[in-house]
Amino acid sequence: MIQHVRRATATIAAAAALTMALAGCGGDEPDPIPSTSPSTSASASPSASPSVDQTAWRSKYNANQLKAYDTALQRFEDYESRSEPIWAKGEATPQAERLFRDYFSSSGALLQFTRLKTYQKVEVTIDGIPDVYWSRAKAITKPGTSVTIEQCLDYTPVTTTQRGKVVKRPAPKPQLRTIHLSRPAGYDWLIYELVDLDKNGKGRPCTP
Repeated sequence: MIQHVRRATATIAAAAALTMALAGCGGDEPDPIPSTSPSTSASASPSASPSVDQTAWRSKYNANQLKAYDTALQRFEDYESRSEPIWAKGEATPQAERLFRDYFSSSGALLQFTRLKTYQKVEVTIDGIPDVYWSRAKAITKPGTSVTIEQCLDYTPVTTTQRGKVVKRPAPKPQLRTIHLSRPAGYDWLIYELVDLDKNGKGRPCTP
């Protein structure tokens, strides 16, 4: 069942972080106003060296599981790259709807397209993709058909506009994002969950 975990705000200026969560079927109504930046504080450069070895986790999994992780991550990166111009344009076109259907379950695609229509109505666009400090597997099933990925992100490159005006925001700090993808029989990898807020609607800090 789709669970939408972002908190609605009255105006775009009050928005603090971009997030959504998806699961297999059903769903909540999308928020009327998007948000793009995590909570306040200065951010470190994405080129900064991580404080710990962010590849050590790979030793916990076998070759098949690691291949599943790498393929799932590439699939998500493809979606993020292909969808960025759609959110930047802010128009709910048939082409956008088809792209969502390619990367989400039918209910998840509907949720994304409904959100995009809402953004178009309130004249909101989101331009840019967050930089990734690191990505790692939180869980990989033994058959390699389901992967949960954690990423530490810098949202500095992301810009939100409403009615043609850039929405001012505090400098973002590194924030954690969780992505869950599964590969149903007969399908490519599909995104089932994408979350960057906790249950209280707050950003989750991470260490680059």
